[in-house]
Amino acid sequence: MKSDPIQRILNRIDPHTTPFATCHDVLMNEAMETGGTYTVADDGRTVIDIHRLRVTSRNETDAIRLWLRAAATSLSRKQEITS
Repeated sequence: MKSDPIQRILNRIDPHTTPFATCHDVLMNEAMETGGTYTVADDGRTVIDIHRLRVTSRNETDAIRLWLRAAATSLSRKQEITS
């Protein structure tokens, strides 16, 4: 069975211990490789849209945090549905 792409990302990032630069690189690469979006405007506003999970925030750090939270919630719901 093919693994879930969101699960693969969450396996690589621990929101409490993974450095910001690593989180940035993982999400930016995933966006580039899958046709997603990871943009940071001049004023810091950030949009991350990967695997149908889209967040917008006033800064990149918050956007990463929000995307990881949305990803964990989405994965949890998927697991509830399949169990």
